[in-house]
Amino acid sequence: MAQTRQMRLGFSIGNIGYHYAAWRLPEASPDGGLSGRHYIDSAQVAEQGKFDFVFIADVMSIRNFDDRRIAREREHALLKLEPTLALAAIAATTERIGLIPSVSTTYNPPYAFARRMASLDHISGGRAGWNMVTSFSLDEARNFSLDEPLDTATPACTRGGICRGGEGTLEFLGRRCVRPRQGIRHLLPSRPLPLP
Repeated sequence: MAQTRQMRLGFSIGNIGYHYAAWRLPEASPDGGLSGRHYIDSAQVAEQGKFDFVFIADVMSIRNFDDRRIAREREHALLKLEPTLALAAIAATTERIGLIPSVSTTYNPPYAFARRMASLDHISGGRAGWNMVTSFSLDEARNFSLDEPLDTATPACTRGGICRGGEGTLEFLGRRCVRPRQGIRHLLPSRPLPLP
């Protein structure tokens, strides 16, 4: 019997929207990126529209912060909530839609990240996913007191990330940590997360 293929649809929640002038619409909320209600309302509309998941992109800095040629007052995408926390609020107000944050492996310590994602997975009833990214900009490095970005080819910890294991458990993959040239060291936990 032939399998029926189905398209999977995701909805990327932008601050006010993805058009540079979206802030000018009368119905646009001036605090879109900082309003939990904006994220919740967007996700509920996506769930009603039968989307499979919502996605929140993230960057760990305001990029090109020192470039005075950029008209910052028109950049509505600069300020936004932390994605996993925004998705936890969405989880409490939706039933079926998947929840996928962008989370960088460069500066997030593995234990704290794993605990955050496992918590989101439990809160949402197993609807959490992960868009794994690496941080590469100087502005992101400066937020972590570094003079230059870490080499994205050699992350602070070669850990492989998190995967869903059998029986709905979350497991670490990989255990080898390396010391980057800046001297930051992330350690993989040797004990389990305080979650099932």
